[in-house]
Amino acid sequence: MADLLDQPGIRVRRAPLEPLHVLHCDPDDAEALGAELGVTLPTAPLRAGDGAGPRALHLAPDEWLLVGWRGEAALTRPHALVEVSSRSLTLEIEGEHAVALLSAGCPLDLELMPVGAATRTLLGAVQVTLERQRHCFRMQYWRSFDSYVTGFLQAAASDLPAPVAS
Repeated sequence: MADLLDQPGIRVRRAPLEPLHVLHCDPDDAEALGAELGVTLPTAPLRAGDGAGPRALHLAPDEWLLVGWRGEAALTRPHALVEVSSRSLTLEIEGEHAVALLSAGCPLDLELMPVGAATRTLLGAVQVTLERQRHCFRMQYWRSFDSYVTGFLQAAASDLPAPVAS
């Protein structure tokens, strides 16, 4: 992974490209479709599946973003499954100032966002998907906004507090 920003208290790096699929289905069919796909579809809204391998982010009542799912499945229930890998880039933001950096452009109170949560939100003027993992935030956004997003984060990083000397 290439570092876009590496300074005391914050590190932003580009995550490797991975398959992305958007799944729309009746929430009542989520468990069965997840079993057919081999991915646990979280039933709680705005949550991300955990564990190694493919995971699903529950972004809307009938919508999941499948991250890292590779395969084909003969699904038996009504659904829409669309591969969208080429549209998005992913950044990993970690360090003690990760919340402050993202809060410069995100209207959510990220201090209250628990590990395992996932949501759509804004970073400045760009819609992003934000997932909080144990060690970092993962942010996906459309590839066409890359220069805006990376420029925004670099500018916001210049306003971060200096590291505390110990």
